[in-house]
Amino acid sequence: MTRRPWWVAPLALALAWLVSSTPAYQRAAQALLDAQLNLAWPDGVRDDVAVVDLDDASMRALRAQLGPWPYRRDVLAMVAEFLLELGAKAVVIDLPLTTPRDGDGQLAGTLRHSRRVVLAAQAAGDDAIARTDAPALGRVLPAHWPRVESASVATPTPALLTAARAVGVAAPLAEAGHLHRLALLHEVQERGLPSLPLAALQALDPDAPLRYAEGRLRLGERSWPLDPQGRVLMKLPSRATVPTTSFVRVGAAALGITEDGALRRRFAGRTVFVGSSVAAVAKRDALADTTTLAGATSALAAGQVLGAPSRWLDGALIAIALLPAVALWRRERPDSALDTLQPLAAAGAVWMLSTLALAAWGVTSHVAAALAVAAAGWLAALCAARLVRPPPADALAPATDQASMPAAQKRRPARAGLQF
Repeated sequence: MTRRPWWVAPLALALAWLVSSTPAYQRAAQALLDAQLNLAWPDGVRDDVAVVDLDDASMRALRAQLGPWPYRRDVLAMVAEFLLELGAKAVVIDLPLTTPRDGDGQLAGTLRHSRRVVLAAQAAGDDAIARTDAPALGRVLPAHWPRVESASVATPTPALLTAARAVGVAAPLAEAGHLHRLALLHEVQERGLPSLPLAALQALDPDAPLRYAEGRLRLGERSWPLDPQGRVLMKLPSRATVPTTSFVRVGAAALGITEDGALRRRFAGRTVFVGSSVAAVAKRDALADTTTLAGATSALAAGQVLGAPSRWLDGALIAIALLPAVALWRRERPDSALDTLQPLAAAGAVWMLSTLALAAWGVTSHVAAALAVAAAGWLAALCAARLVRPPPADALAPATDQASMPAAQKRRPARAGLQF
């Protein structure tokens, strides 16, 4: 009797577990996740955000009209009001406004008049000092809400803070391989502040309550899974997919120097971030950060954030990967064709199911582990093909011939030596 190759499935699990601790496996797992993200959420031009870049060329071109940098704050008020007139849903000013300047009164008036203008508080900057003259920011967060604690942030001037309806923290995103972690909630001096992308979304729906329950932060109908530090994990859109316009076009049109009808089509229905690519202006790689924050806002609005791996999904994927090993055990003997096709089919099913779960619900999985189990099962089946061999056909022939002889022939005595 042939012994069933019961050891194929345990051997496949053991091999996959050994491989999972190697650096090559980690690189492969990251590459597989990147490929799945590109399939589930392909990069395309973002149609809900845009960036206005205060670049060197714009400053030189508009120097006669606006003077040298730093501009009076009424220039920012003019630009914000002009963008809103063009149909922008919200305007986010991602520029340092930490010191008083001429025109603060006009900008404060714009902030009081519109709830759709958002100011940035810069985190982790050289000038991020605690203000003793600033009004209380944000609100006290419930104790069970996750958040990132910061000693201080560089806030706009007290006059602007008093007038502003929305202020968000512009903080760098933490890299997690090719993914990024964005803190949605910050706590500064025991006061809670939203991140700049979250503040931008709040400006779009200012009456929507912000709640946290069951590991998810909810803003109206939107919700995002948070880790214990109040961060979401996301694949950022490519910077090339965020439309960027030079400030000279916007400034010249706002001043009435030019008539640029294309600007309305470019900004209508979008959240517009105003930043600068001039390092001396923002004291950081400002435009890159502004574009990144605009892309993060778009991804948040679309719900393109990743949840924690699902144990149920991981279990289902491992079970699918083990099906070829179970099939081999049931049929007792290896079959080279089936033992190759079945692991390939199982790997394809694992890939499709995990990618669909990612696209539909943002649920991640340990797809690399399941694929490693399928591959290890195939290798174990190859070993079984060499170890579990059927007995030779002639080994059963005498017994079979004797059993198939008629009863009369079995009883007939042999007469050796008789010749006719």
